[in-house]
Amino acid sequence: NGMRQSNLKGTICEYVLVTGEMIFIPDIEARNDALVQKIESYSPTAIQSIASIGMRSYSGMPLAYKGKVYGTLCLFAQQPKPILGDEITLQRAIAQQAAVMVDNATLLEDISHKRGQLLAFIESSRDGLILVSTEDEVLVVNQMAIKLLQLPPAHECYARPFSNLLDLITASVPDMATLYKQITESSQTTTESLPTIEYELANQAVLATASLVSDREKTIGYLLVLRDVTEDRATAQMRDSLTRMMVHDLRNPISAAYTITDFLRVLLASRLEPNEKDLMEQLRVSITNTLHMVNSILDISRLESGRMPLKPVEIALNDTVDHILRTQASLAQEKRIQLKNDVPFNLPLVWADQRLIERVLQNLLDNAIKFTRVGGRVTVAADIYQTDERPKVQVTVSDSGSGIQE
Repeated sequence: NGMRQSNLKGTICEYVLVTGEMIFIPDIEARNDALVQKIESYSPTAIQSIASIGMRSYSGMPLAYKGKVYGTLCLFAQQPKPILGDEITLQRAIAQQAAVMVDNATLLEDISHKRGQLLAFIESSRDGLILVSTEDEVLVVNQMAIKLLQLPPAHECYARPFSNLLDLITASVPDMATLYKQITESSQTTTESLPTIEYELANQAVLATASLVSDREKTIGYLLVLRDVTEDRATAQMRDSLTRMMVHDLRNPISAAYTITDFLRVLLASRLEPNEKDLMEQLRVSITNTLHMVNSILDISRLESGRMPLKPVEIALNDTVDHILRTQASLAQEKRIQLKNDVPFNLPLVWADQRLIERVLQNLLDNAIKFTRVGGRVTVAADIYQTDERPKVQVTVSDSGSGIQE
């Protein structure tokens, strides 16, 4: 590349390179030649540099392609030489071909450099990446993917069709076959609702996601992204454990406060003024609601960890609903909301977990009262319906509120 050669400074080759002109000088000693004078005015040493190496004639063409000059094609002769038309055509063709070759080499070098950068980025990614063509060819597989799926070395992965690798993967991660099938049969190109699985392998929790790779709305491949979520899961477990511990520790003092408040309410019932009774009742309700929230958090935690077995017993549902409505009465009175028990008295006993049924009803009634306008109504009802196995009871909590927006 002429631009990189420091010895071109002040030479006639520099003139051709900078101006991009084709020049032909039959005899450099023809001082009255207009072109010679023009070149000498540009650089006094340009013509002299040719004479200093014993040359008399010169032909120079820029190596230009697509508006870019890569260098020069310079021909010298030791004696004066007229330039013929055929020679000019030949030199121009040679210069054009040389420029194309240099352009291709530069483009190839640039592509190789960018490919190296991309591969370095892929290898440094904390996520495992596998790119598969629509022809079942493994295009990209990084070291993290090999680690998270316990695959053979990269050169072996590239030498196999992906279907062969998939058989190897599903031996230890069976759900991977389903994940890959979902994406290969999908037409979805957005990042929303991508098929995802989570698996454990070699004491690592891994989240795997599959997506289509498209070019101009045409699918050209499939991308599997594998993320090590072991630390995330451990952190979440520690957070849940801490939450359970804190909530469990809160329940005892709240329960004690509830017991004391309820005892004082009964003990001082005949001595309190009406407004004092209202304050005492509000305090009791507030503590009750706080205790319900604490118990709900503990129940959710137990359900998620599978440590909350059901303990079904025979329940008189009408009596249970009456009890729950009484606990919610003070909240309803504040908004003048009517609470109604429409559960039939003659409803047969139901088989259910008493504590959980009460908790569910409390939560549903809390929400119903919260979203019902002043002077509204909340109703609890129950109906028997027949199934293939046995009769079941469906309990509904309805209100006159605005409902939950979709």
